[in-house]
Parts: sequence; structure tokens; C-alpha cells
Amino acid sequence: MSSRSAKTVSGQKFPGAIFVRDIAGYKQEFQALFVSLDSFLRKISGERRFFPEALETAPNPPTLDSIKRMIYGHLSTTQQSK
Repeated sequence: MSSRSAKTVSGQKFPGAIFVRDIAGYKQEFQALFVSLDSFLRKISGERRFFPEALETAPNPPTLDSIKRMIYGHLSTTQQSK
């Protein structure tokens, strides 16, 4: 996993702070690791690959705007189902 540096908010430093974008990036890295391990297991077992090879590389973390849209989308769907 990539190392993340301390973030600043209003001039304050928060060493070791993990923000929403960091969590989204970790999720993508974990999913890429899962796909890599699954592909390796299938290869040594002589089975066909299940996931496309492109999924073995984590994409860049989503932007804050796209995270915000996802959160609002989930919240609006939850509110409508009640």
C-alpha cells in the first residue's frame, strides 16, 4: 500500500489521519490484491482466470466530488425506500 502523509485542515496538521479519499483508495488497493491472489491461485491450480487482468491494478482513488455524489446517491436511495 502507498504511504499517505499528514493532511492539513485550517492550518492544523493531523499526523496519521485517514480521510474518505484515503479509505476509498485502500478499498481499491485491497480489491486489486484480492483479484491478484485469486488469479494466482487459479493459475497454480490449472484453472481459467475469472477476473480480467486489468483488475489486478488499482486505479487512482476517486475524486472528492465523485465520492460526494456516491454518498448523496446512497442517502437519497435509502430515504426513498423508507
